[in-house]
Amino acid sequence: MRRITVPLWVIGAVLTGWLGPAAPANAESVQTTPLRTLTSGLCVGELAITAHSGSEPGGMGVSMPSVSSSIGVAPFSGACSFELILRWRNLDTGATGEERSDEVVGWIGCDVFDCRAWNISTGRGRVAVEVASNLPHSAGHAEIFVP
Repeated sequence: MRRITVPLWVIGAVLTGWLGPAAPANAESVQTTPLRTLTSGLCVGELAITAHSGSEPGGMGVSMPSVSSSIGVAPFSGACSFELILRWRNLDTGATGEERSDEVVGWIGCDVFDCRAWNISTGRGRVAVEVASNLPHSAGHAEIFVP
C-alpha cells in the first residue's frame, strides 16, 4: 500500500481558500477618476479616492491616499495645499452631503495606505461621489451601490 503525504502548509492553504473569511455578498468598492487641482504652491495635485459599502446598512466608507504631485515637486515648491471637497448624492433618495479637509500635496505624515477616512451615512441605494477642490480643478467621479 502506498502512503501519500502532503505538507501541512498545502492543506492549510487549501482550507484557507475554501474556508477563509467571506466578504459580505453586497460589498462593493470603487475608485474615483482622478481629481487634478491647482494648489496654493507651484504644483498640481492629483488624487483618486476609494469608496466602499460600509459595515452598517446604508453606510459608505471613503478612504484616500496621500495627494501626489502630477506637475512640480511638492517638497521644493512651497506649501502646495488646497481644500478637498467630497460631495455625495444618493440617486435613489435624493439625500446629499459634503465633507471637507485641508490637504497638502506630497505630505508624508499619513499612514502608508490611507491619509484620511470617512464613514458616511448615505442611505441605501446608488450613490454618486464627487471629489473636488476649492481651487481650479478637474473633479473626480464615481458611483457606488450602498446596500
